[in-house]
This record gives sequence, structure tokens and C-alpha cells, in this order.
Amino acid sequence: MAKRSMWTAVGAVLLMGFLGSGVQAQPLKNENLLVGMPQGFKLGFKDSKNGMNMQEFVPASETVENWTELVTVQVFLSRKDLEPAPFLGAMQQQSAGACKSSTATPLATGKVNGYDAASILLRCPLLASTAKPETTMC
Repeated sequence: MAKRSMWTAVGAVLLMGFLGSGVQAQPLKNENLLVGMPQGFKLGFKDSKNGMNMQEFVPASETVENWTELVTVQVFLSRKDLEPAPFLGAMQQQSAGACKSSTATPLATGKVNGYDAASILLRCPLLASTAKPETTMC
């Protein structure tokens, strides 16, 4: 069975430049999370709502419905109601609800450039909805 993995990056603003396409790149404003397309991957899903922009990248031959690797980038815009520790606590509870044998390993907490920051590694040996293992780093 293929090992499933997902990485999530959280930042302030996601900007993608169109180099070589004739489109003039806009100057960066405020804070920015610059994320390039992972090699061998394609954009599988994109959405924006409730102050959150999300993109999901999957290997070029796969889909967001059936993947072996998934890279999710979530950007929260002006969401001062989201604090890192409670947000990750909710992610941990979601994981535990979806996977009875899930484990959570806190990775880091503290400040990054003056901002509160936290990360966690969630592991599920067998996700009931997909019958596959899943590892998530938030």
C-alpha cells in the first residue's frame, strides 16, 4: 500500500508570479508566502472562502480524490481569530475523530519573526474513509 503524506503550510499571503508569460509581476505587499509547484506535481484543487485561500498539489498522474502524496497550502488572510495552538488542537481532534489509532506529536511552539507559531505531526495508520495510512504535518 502506498505511503500517503500531506504537508500543510500556513502563511499570510500567497502570491504566484507569472514569469515568462508576459504578465507583469505585482510588487509584494505586507507578508507573503511564496510557494512554487513541487516538481512532478500539478494543481489539483483551489478554493478561497472565509479569509482562507487553499491550493492542493498532487503528483501529475493522480487526482485529489485518489493520491499517494498531497501538498496542501492554506493561507489565512487577516484571520486574527485563529491562534496556532488552538487551531492545531482542533486539527488533532479532527484526526482523532477520523482515525481511532491516530497519534499526535507536537513539533515546535514559540515565536517566528515575532508571531506565535506551532507545528504538529499527525499520523493515522489506517484512515477509515480511504483504507490507507495518512501522515499530516501542520
